[in-house]
Amino acid sequence: MVSAIKRTLRKILKGKEGELEVLKSISHLLEEGNAGNPNFLILNRVVIPDTTSSKEIDLLLLHPVLGIYVIEVKNWESLKYLTNDNPFRSVKEKAEILESFIKDKLKTLPINVEYRVIFPLISSKEGEKFFEEHPFFNGYKNHTFFKEDLSNKENFRRFFNSSSSVVPTREQFIDVIKLLVGEKKGVEKIIPILSKGKISFFDYKQLSVLNGYTGGFRIIRGVAGTGKTVILINFIISRPGEKFLVICFNRKLKDAIMRELKKLKKYDKNVYVYSLFEFLKEIGFDFKKLNLSTKSSIEEKYKHFETEEAIQEFRNKLKQYLRSNPISIFLCDETQDMPPGFMRAILEEVKNCIFFIDEGQKFYPYTMNSARDIFYHPMFKEKISMRGRVKNLKTIYRTPSNLAKCALEILSLDKTINNYYRKARYIENNLLSDINYVLEEGKIFLGDFNDFDKILEIVEKLPRDKKTYILSYTKKIANSINNLLEKKNISNARALPLQGVKGLEADNIIIHGFDLFLEKSFEDPKEREILFRKTYVLMTRARDNLFLSIKESSYAKIEKIPELKKIVEILRKYSELYSPEKLIVSSKSLEGNNRDCKKRKRLYPQVNLELVKDIAELTHALMGIAFHILK
Repeated sequence: MVSAIKRTLRKILKGKEGELEVLKSISHLLEEGNAGNPNFLILNRVVIPDTTSSKEIDLLLLHPVLGIYVIEVKNWESLKYLTNDNPFRSVKEKAEILESFIKDKLKTLPINVEYRVIFPLISSKEGEKFFEEHPFFNGYKNHTFFKEDLSNKENFRRFFNSSSSVVPTREQFIDVIKLLVGEKKGVEKIIPILSKGKISFFDYKQLSVLNGYTGGFRIIRGVAGTGKTVILINFIISRPGEKFLVICFNRKLKDAIMRELKKLKKYDKNVYVYSLFEFLKEIGFDFKKLNLSTKSSIEEKYKHFETEEAIQEFRNKLKQYLRSNPISIFLCDETQDMPPGFMRAILEEVKNCIFFIDEGQKFYPYTMNSARDIFYHPMFKEKISMRGRVKNLKTIYRTPSNLAKCALEILSLDKTINNYYRKARYIENNLLSDINYVLEEGKIFLGDFNDFDKILEIVEKLPRDKKTYILSYTKKIANSINNLLEKKNISNARALPLQGVKGLEADNIIIHGFDLFLEKSFEDPKEREILFRKTYVLMTRARDNLFLSIKESSYAKIEKIPELKKIVEILRKYSELYSPEKLIVSSKSLEGNNRDCKKRKRLYPQVNLELVKDIAELTHALMGIAFHILK
C-alpha cells in the first residue's frame, strides 16, 4: 500500500522534487528547535489570477514578523538557462500581483512582501562565477539562493534581508492568513510574537533564546523594547507544571506581568510574582536587625543590602521560604535594579535562574553597575564565569525606529556603558549600527507645555483608545495632573512621577518639566553619572508619540552645559516642534502599520478566493503527506 502511494506521489511530484526539498529545508531552518509549534506557514503551488490569465507561485512562505515570501524554485543543473529564461522578472511580477491583491481586499498592505529565486542543485561558487560573467543579473543577487544556503543557518539569514520592515498586528496577520489559506488553516497554531499595536505574537528568533533550556543560569541581555518581559511571560506559558518565582523591581511591573498571565489563564498556584520589597516582606526579612526602619530611604536600604549581615539574613529567610515553597525556576525582570548580593544568594539556593537585564537602564545611583556584580560579588568566595550563559537580544520591537535611535544615540554619550557593552560583546561597533529596528517611525515633539492646560490640550487630541502616561519630576505635580484628568473624565491618561514609569510603556509619553529633569539631574553628582541612561529609559517608554516639555527660557541655561547641550542637539535632530495641527495629523497616521503602495498603479480585478483556498488546501495537504512518506 505504502509503495503504491509512493509511486503515485512521485508521479504527481515529478519535476517538482526541487520544490519539495526547498520546502523541507526552509521548514527545518525556520523551526529552530520548535517543530511542535511553528509560527509560519509554507504553501505550495498557490494560483492567483492576473488581468488576463492566472499566475502560479511555487512556494509561498508566511511569517508574522518576517513577512510574505514569494518563492520561485528552479531545479536546474546550470545557470546557463538564465540567458533565455529569466525567473526573476516572473517572480517579481507575482509578488506585485499578490501585493495588489492583498491591498485590494484589506484596503491596506500591512505586511512586507518579498520575492526569492532558489536553485537547489547549483552551488554558490557557480552562482558567483555566473554573476561575475553576467553583470546584468547583479541586481538580483540579493534575491538569489543556492544549494549551500538551504543547509546552513548562517547563510540562510540573508533570506530575510528586506528593504522594508512592516510588522502587522495580530488581527492584520490573521486577516492575511484567512485571505490566502481560508478560515481554519493554521490560524490557531500561530505562536504569540511582538507587533507595534500590542503584544500579540512572538517572533521565533526571540523564542529561540530560551529553547533547549535544561537548567542552570542564563542572562538575557537586551536594550529597551527587545521583548525581555514578553520572553519571560512566554517562557512561563511554555513550561506548564514548573513552579516559578518571579521578582521584579516595582509593583507596577509586577502587576503588569500578573495581568498578562491572568489574561492568558496561566497565573496559578505554580507561579509566584512579587516586587522586590513585597518578596522581602513575604519571607520575613528583618529590617530592624540591620537598624533599618520603614522610614529609611531606599538608597540607605540598598547600601545595607550589600553588607555580609544583610545577605546572610536574606539567605536564611530565603531557605525557610523555599522549604515550604519549592521552586523549579527563578526569573528576574529588570535585574539591573536588584541588590546583586540577594540575586547571588537566590542563584546559589535555587540554581535554575534566568536574569533579564539591560545595564543601560540603570535608573538609580545605588543599583548594580553590571551583571558582573552578581557573579563576581566580593561577599562570596567563588567567582562564577558567565561565559556561554549570555543570550543577546538586538532587535527592538516595541519602540518606533526614530525614537529608539534617538534614545540610543543619547545613551551612546555614556562612555562607561559603551565600553561595558563592547567588553561584554553585546555590541561590536556602536549601539546605533548593531541594533535592529522593525517598526515604522513614531513622533517626537519638543515644546513648552509645562502649563497644565497645554497638557490637557494634548491629551484631549490623542485617540481615546490609546494609553497615555504623563511623567512629572515630583509626585505632588503628578497628583495635581491626575486630579485635573479626573475632573475632565479622561480615563486613558494617567500622571506618574518619573521613576514610576520604570518597566512600563504606553502609546504616548508626555514628560512634563523635561528641562527641570535635565537641570536637577546634572546638579546632583550621583545622578549626573547616569543622566544619559535615565534619559534613554524615559524616552523608550513610548510606543507611538513622545512629548518633551522644555521652556524657551531654559534653553539658554541648558546650552551652557556641554552634556545637556549634546542631549538637546540630538533631540532636535529627531524631533519636530509641537503644534496642535501636527498632532492631529500624526495621530491619524499612526493608526496601524500601513505601507504606501501608490507607486503601484497597475490595477488587478478581484480574484476567485475559493479557487486560491482550494488549491492551497489541496497542495498543502498533499505536500504534508509527501513529507512523511518520502523522507
